[in-house]
Amino acid sequence: MLSLAKQNLLTRAVSIMRSVKFGPISASSDAKYAEVAAQIEAHMMRDGDLWTGIESLASTHRYAYLQRAAWSRHAHSMVSRLIKDLHAQRIPAKDGLAQLEIWVPEAERYPPRQAIPRQERTKAGDWLTAVRASGIKIPPSRSKRRGILSLPDDWLDQIWSVAVDKEFKYLDSLAVLITTGCRPAEICDGVEIEVVDDHLTITVTGRKTTDVNGQPWRRLTVSTDSSPAAHLAEQFRLGQTKIRCTATPCAISLAIADLAVGLNFGRRISAYDIRHQRSADIRNSFDDMAIVSAWLGHASTSTARYYGRAPKSSGCRGPRPISAIAARMVRTNKPSVVNKLDC
Repeated sequence: MLSLAKQNLLTRAVSIMRSVKFGPISASSDAKYAEVAAQIEAHMMRDGDLWTGIESLASTHRYAYLQRAAWSRHAHSMVSRLIKDLHAQRIPAKDGLAQLEIWVPEAERYPPRQAIPRQERTKAGDWLTAVRASGIKIPPSRSKRRGILSLPDDWLDQIWSVAVDKEFKYLDSLAVLITTGCRPAEICDGVEIEVVDDHLTITVTGRKTTDVNGQPWRRLTVSTDSSPAAHLAEQFRLGQTKIRCTATPCAISLAIADLAVGLNFGRRISAYDIRHQRSADIRNSFDDMAIVSAWLGHASTSTARYYGRAPKSSGCRGPRPISAIAARMVRTNKPSVVNKLDC
């Protein structure tokens, strides 16, 4: 016979399972949520009785929302799984109830956003507002586009040097990122490499493409006189013609951030910082914005305003670009006055 407390716990768990439904998400988002939830669960298990929630773990606004969504989905799925296992007698009742005592409070503390009454929401987000009210400070979101200006001139070289010394497990992917500035997801799809004389050509299959926007593919040619490009050229000579990372884009970015921790850049680095730096390099190397847009995988020159730029005097910090060919002709749309000022 269960005690009243255990009966109440089961009632709450069943209510959670029946009343809360999550919408479908893409496979990449699902993988990212699972990765973030696993990191949060590791914190929770390490803290034990001292665990007070995820509010103090976030380092930026954007990551706070990601953690909130991932943890909410994870906690609710754990409650549903435990109820189903108990019903099917796949686990002992004592173990199942002990686990429910952990996960029911977490699911109740972090309901999905659509389950929160509209009148209780705010423009900044119900959870983030509550965090601010509690006195916990979350740093404002950082602009990667402007953030590259605060980094040392040789920051890409420093990251590459550390990666080589530590035998970084995503070394080939990092070489592609530094050489091309492509999106991490594009490396997960795989890029083709080829060496002709002293030039390296990398063919990238585009992401973020529609019938009219984005580039389905682009072929980028760079000099092999830099270490990352020379590394890729050596892989080609050893018989490797395709570079593909089996990890998720989020895993690549987090690994690069961890790699750069000891370099004292003053802020956290991600794969997209490299993309923004390469955007600045390409702009300083070519006067033609159509070539710059083709290199980045854009179908319109106006999209480049969202990407990094640096003074001409800073030159090109990464491998020297030679040419870019893309599937679509780049539209030379002129951004509005507001967008020009935003740059």
